[in-house]
Amino acid sequence: MNGSPEYFDWIACEQNHTIFWNFIPSDLYYNKYVMKSLLVLILLLNIYHFLIKHEGFSHCWTNLIKSFDNEHTKKLGIKTRIQQKKILEILIIGWLIGTVLMPGGNGSF
Repeated sequence: MNGSPEYFDWIACEQNHTIFWNFIPSDLYYNKYVMKSLLVLILLLNIYHFLIKHEGFSHCWTNLIKSFDNEHTKKLGIKTRIQQKKILEILIIGWLIGTVLMPGGNGSF
């Protein structure tokens, strides 16, 4: 890819541009397989925290099943300004957290 290092295909930028990932040694930071394992670990930790510890699985499953019910889906949607603000806030905060915590992703800020 035009002479760029191979790790720029899967990582945002150099390690010295990150704030949260400095604790990882550079040989591990630029190792694709270590970072894949770390990503899987973070994903499993989130699944445990939100779906098991906070018992969110039953709520998610119920909402998934209800999405096939026509009577229930007529009640869904963004109906108020408060709902619109809350959804927008959640999406923006989630996007910022994802950008900041991505290895090297906060270098653009």
